[in-house]
Amino acid sequence: LVVAGYFVPKQGDDYQTVQAASVRLSDRGQTALFKRDVFVHLPKAAQRLKLEETTLTNFESLGGSKIKEAAYMSFSGTIVAARDGGWLTTMYGKLEGDKFFRTLVVKSDKFGKNWDYLSTIAGDEAAEAALKAEGEPKCEGFGEPRMIRLGDGRLFAVMRRGSNNMIYKAWSDDDGKTWSKPTSIGFRGVEPALMMMKSGILAFSTGRPDPIAVRFSLDGGATWTSPTGLTKGFELDDPQKPQGAQKSTCYTGLVEVEPGKLLVVYDHLPFAGGWGLNPADKPEAMNTIYGTFVKVSR
Repeated sequence: LVVAGYFVPKQGDDYQTVQAASVRLSDRGQTALFKRDVFVHLPKAAQRLKLEETTLTNFESLGGSKIKEAAYMSFSGTIVAARDGGWLTTMYGKLEGDKFFRTLVVKSDKFGKNWDYLSTIAGDEAAEAALKAEGEPKCEGFGEPRMIRLGDGRLFAVMRRGSNNMIYKAWSDDDGKTWSKPTSIGFRGVEPALMMMKSGILAFSTGRPDPIAVRFSLDGGATWTSPTGLTKGFELDDPQKPQGAQKSTCYTGLVEVEPGKLLVVYDHLPFAGGWGLNPADKPEAMNTIYGTFVKVSR
C-alpha cells in the first residue's frame, strides 16, 4: 500500500480533514489500483499552498481541471505496523500558525484509509531550539522524515532540516504517542533513507551538501559510523550553484537484497543547475539512475 498525492480538503471541510490517494500493488507489482480514498484528520487546519498554473496537468486522479490550492502537508516515509494491528506513518508540513515545517505521526486501522493525528515529533519550538544549538543562520523546520521500528520495539525517526542543516533524530517507546527531545544526528543531508538489516545493523543513506554516503549504527541510532562514500565525479563545475556539491538530487533508496548486502539507489543529473531540463543543444545528455551494492558485516 502506498499513500501519497496532493492533499485537498474533504468536501465541506476547511483543511482539517484532507483527502489523498492510495495505490495498492499486487501481482508482484504488475497490478496497481489507484483511488482517491484516503482521509487524514489533523488536529487543526493545514496551511494552504498555492500551486503554480503549470504544476499539475492531465493528472486523471485529480479530475479534469488543475488544482490551484492544496493543503501544505504531505505523507513522507514508510508505513510501520502498529502494535495493535493498525498502521503508523509520518507526515510533514505546516498547520495554521506554524512558522516552520513540523513532522507528525498519524495512525490508521488495518485498512490504511482513515488516518488520525497521533503526535508531533518536532515543530516550531524544537526548530527554534535546534537553530540556537547548531548556530545555523536558518532552517526549514523538520521535514522529509523516516520512521522505523527498532529490534527492541521502540520507534526511531530521522528528519531533514534543510540542505545545509544537521539531520535530527528522536525515539518513541510508546508506539508513537510521545517522543524524546529531537537532537542532532551529527551530519547533514536530505530525505534520509533508513532500514533495519536482518543482522540488526541500522543502515542510513543520504547526501547534500556532503557526498552521497551510507552509515551504520549498532545502538539503535544513538551513534553512527563514519560515512562510506558512494559517488565520484558528481561535482559541479560551479560549486556556488544551489544544488550544492553534486550533480544529483542526493535522494536515495535502500533495500537489503540478501542478508548482509545492501543496494543503495541514487540519481545523477549532468546539468544540475535549477534541476530543469537538459539543454536542447546537448541531445546526448541523459539523467541516470545508479545503484551501488554494499556488503555489510559486524
